[in-house]
Amino acid sequence: MIISGIMEFMEKLNKKGIYSDSISERIHSIETENLELEDLIDVARNDESWEVRSAAYMRIGSEDYGYLEIAYHDGNIENALKAVRSIKNIDLLDDIAIKAKNDQVRKVAVAKINNKRILKKVALEDKNPAICNIALSRINEEKLYKEAAIRNSNFTVGKFALSQITSIEDIYCIALNSKCKETRFIATDIIENEDILEKIAIKDEDIDIGIIAVNKVKDENKLKKIALNSNCLNTRGIAADRTYDLDSLKEIAIANRNNDMVYIALEKIEDNDILKEIALTAEKPEFKLAIIDKINDEKSLLEIGLNSKNDSVKEVIVNKINNEDMLKELYINNKNPQLKREIIKKINNEDILYTIYEENEDLRIKKDIVKKINNEEYLKEILENSKNSSVRKIIVDKIDDKKILEKISKKDTVWEIRAIANEKLGNTEEALKEILNNTNDSEVFYEAYDELKNETISISEFIKNKKCFMDALLVPYEKTLSYYEKLDERYPLKQEIDSEDNKINVIKDHEKYCRERIELFKDKTNEISKEGREKILTLALKEKNYESHKVVVEMIDDRETLTKIAENEDEYPRIRRLARSKLEDINNIVII
Repeated sequence: MIISGIMEFMEKLNKKGIYSDSISERIHSIETENLELEDLIDVARNDESWEVRSAAYMRIGSEDYGYLEIAYHDGNIENALKAVRSIKNIDLLDDIAIKAKNDQVRKVAVAKINNKRILKKVALEDKNPAICNIALSRINEEKLYKEAAIRNSNFTVGKFALSQITSIEDIYCIALNSKCKETRFIATDIIENEDILEKIAIKDEDIDIGIIAVNKVKDENKLKKIALNSNCLNTRGIAADRTYDLDSLKEIAIANRNNDMVYIALEKIEDNDILKEIALTAEKPEFKLAIIDKINDEKSLLEIGLNSKNDSVKEVIVNKINNEDMLKELYINNKNPQLKREIIKKINNEDILYTIYEENEDLRIKKDIVKKINNEEYLKEILENSKNSSVRKIIVDKIDDKKILEKISKKDTVWEIRAIANEKLGNTEEALKEILNNTNDSEVFYEAYDELKNETISISEFIKNKKCFMDALLVPYEKTLSYYEKLDERYPLKQEIDSEDNKINVIKDHEKYCRERIELFKDKTNEISKEGREKILTLALKEKNYESHKVVVEMIDDRETLTKIAENEDEYPRIRRLARSKLEDINNIVII
């Protein structure tokens, strides 16, 4: 019905007068022509222009509806406000109070209407706080003030609502539930009831609310509950800081073991048993360490260490424990080789060291233990069962039992161990023969030969059966030089002389030449940049020959590199000794 009426009206627009295409012509027609009431009503209801609709309503005598059109649509705010004020039928303003786009228009409408339903809707939903407050004051009901303070996120509304509320229970409710932080803050500041303050401090996620609530709570049990349960971490911290009861602090620390809250509680706890209990439940290593730092009782530290899976925690505990029986327990219950070595450093009791020695343990650990044992009975028993030459070598160097030494000098499968045993027995010549027959280290070889006092023994006896003896000893020199100086030529030994003695002379001459070349290489390396020098020396370490490694140790002063060389089990023994000696010199210089 309405649609058909609009269509009929649209058809009339092509006509003159009130159905003209021109708005001004239509308004002029309404104001001057003698029109039928039916036509005026038609225009008032259906014209697309609010100015035309307003003029039609005015001509009909429905001024309030004409003013309503102006109030809704006139862009001139003075006209719109004048129209609102001119409306006598207040009920017509209900829609304007809610729907008008202009704040001032809505404000005037709200000030005039009496419809409580509309006023309540405006009070709770309007986006302009001033309009909300006008609507609240028009109704003036405490229940509505409370609802507005809770629902509205604007502090202007919350502050006004709080100023009108007399019920403390309503203030409690606002403090707990308002969407506006500032409103909650003001409400909380009014409250003195600690039960309510506790609830606020636990529920509210804002630190400012938490501070004002916690600072008004004196009951330690309530403070503990806040520290344990508050939705705001900082509020929990403030509550913990105001707590002094040890049981409460323990509970707080245990419950907060996975966040920074634990530190606040720990600062106040000195009781060893409580600290231990907290440490046993803590999961993060940094918290355990903070607790361990306060504990000096070794039994407590041992219990924490035995129950911890973190090596950094165990390491700190090892450093704090001096009781060797306890250290033994930590050693047995630990799988980390490095930590085991740290424990062994602190144990001097040979009975304990012997009981913790295991043949299938990490080699470095076995060597550390054996180095600290001097009891020959223990050493002999370990020697009898040890399959590792490094361990046997250390033991042989420490024992004096001649029967054992004689047996080793004849039957051990490792020539270095046989040589040590012979030397300890006083069989120097036999020891030197072991070296001469087995070493491929030219420097060691010639040092041993020089020590050999038996002039009837020719050096050729020791090298005639060494396959590629010259290559094994001398090619590394050449390889080092040719590699780093980028030389393509090689320096082959003369092979035309068959005599073994002559061959030895050739070796010595050529070795002298190679040594000169090594010195030249050192000089050239020292002339280049630091970065280039480091690269050359790094490459030299990768060469698997004694001479290259010796050059590196002689030329570097880097403590870290020297330490690695000195501790490398696979390195040449003399190179390790040379590195250790140089480290000692460096340390002495530093001390001076």
